[in-house]
Amino acid sequence: MNLIRVVVSLNIIFLYLIGKSSNIRWCNKNISLAMFLGIPTALSSLSSRFSILNKTVLTTNFAVVASLVLCFAFAINLRFICGNKRINASNSNLIILMLLSGYAVINGILLQQSWLAPLGIFLIQFNALRWSISSKEFFSAVLGALFANLFLLFFATFSPGALEQCRLDKCLVFKNVFSGLVGGNGLGIDLYVFYCTLLYTSKISNRSRFLFYIISLLMLSTTSSRTGIISFIFCIVCYELNYFFTKRIYINALMLSVLFYSSYPLWGTYTEKAFTERGYLWLYAKSLIHDVGFVGYGTSFWTRLGESKGFVSNYGIHNLWLDVLIALGFLGLSLFICVLAFFYLNNNSTLYKTLVVSLIFSGMTESTFILWKLYPISIVFIVLSVVTTSEKSVKLRN
Repeated sequence: MNLIRVVVSLNIIFLYLIGKSSNIRWCNKNISLAMFLGIPTALSSLSSRFSILNKTVLTTNFAVVASLVLCFAFAINLRFICGNKRINASNSNLIILMLLSGYAVINGILLQQSWLAPLGIFLIQFNALRWSISSKEFFSAVLGALFANLFLLFFATFSPGALEQCRLDKCLVFKNVFSGLVGGNGLGIDLYVFYCTLLYTSKISNRSRFLFYIISLLMLSTTSSRTGIISFIFCIVCYELNYFFTKRIYINALMLSVLFYSSYPLWGTYTEKAFTERGYLWLYAKSLIHDVGFVGYGTSFWTRLGESKGFVSNYGIHNLWLDVLIALGFLGLSLFICVLAFFYLNNNSTLYKTLVVSLIFSGMTESTFILWKLYPISIVFIVLSVVTTSEKSVKLRN
C-alpha cells in the first residue's frame, strides 16, 4: 500500500516538473478543459464500486447519464470561453466523428436500444465546432486531467478495502488490483491515453523521457491493466520509431500488422478460457454474426443481454471489431473503418496517428475505440480534432 502511494506521489511530482518546465499558466479555459477531459474517468471509476456491489447495470447507466450532463455543461461553458461566432465547417475530423455518433443515434432509435449516450456525444461534438484551442492549452488540460486522476488514486488507497486479491491472473508488480473507488482496465486505458498524449505534446528532454517511461509504467502497473501497459509500450515504440525512420512505409506496415492482430477474434481459433476467459465472450459474439445484418443488434444490446448472461454484462465483448459489428452491423462496421482510414490518412499530427494505431492495437482485448460512447478517449478525440484544426501549423510534434 505504501509503495503504491510512493509511485503515485512520484507521478504527481514528475508531472508538476514537466508542467513547470513548459511554463504552464492556468486560466479558466485550461481548468474547464481539464475538468472536461477528467470527468468521464473519475465518474466511471467511482461507479465501478457500486455496480460491482449491486450486481446491476443501473448504477453504471446512472453514472453515464450524470457524466453526459456534466460534460455537456462543460461543453457549453467552453463554447463561451474559447468559442467562435461561426461554426468551423472546415473541421473535417469532428464532422466525421459526428457521422459516426449520428448513425449510432439512428441505429439505437430504430432498434429500440439506448440512444441517449450517442446523442449526448453528438451534441458535444456539434458544440465543439465553435471551439478554438491551442496545442499548449491542450497540453495543460491533459496535465490537469492526469493530476485529478492521480489525486483520486492517492486518496483511494486510504479507503477501507482499497485493495483486494487478484482477479483471475491479473497480478502485476503490486500483486493486487484496486477495487473500491478505482481500478481495472478502464482506468488503465484512460491513463495510458493521457500519458501518450502528454508524451507527444510536452517538451521532455532525452534523459527525462526515459524516466517518464519508467514512472508512467509503474503508475499503470498499480491499475493491474495489462492492456493499458502494453498499449503505452506500443505508443512508446511508435514515438521512438519516428526518430529512427523518416519514411512512412515503416509506420504504414506497422498499421497493417496491427489491424491483422486486433482482428484475431474474428477469424482465429481459441478456447473459452483463452485471453483471461475472453474466449467465451468472443465465441458467443461470433455465434451472433450470422444474424447481425446491416444494422446490428444495437449499442446497448450486450448490456441488456446481461440479465440472462451475467458474465457478458460485467465484461462486454472485449474486442473492438466484434463490439462494433454486433452493435452497428455491417453498415456501421464499414462506416467505422472509413472513419479510421480518414483519421490516419487525413492528419499530419503524429499524435493523432499514434493514438489511432495504439487504440486499434489495444482493441484486440478491449473495446477501446468506441467513439459514440462517453469514454475519456471520445472526449480526447473531440478536443484533439479542435486543436489540429485551430492551428494550421500544428505545434504537436509532426
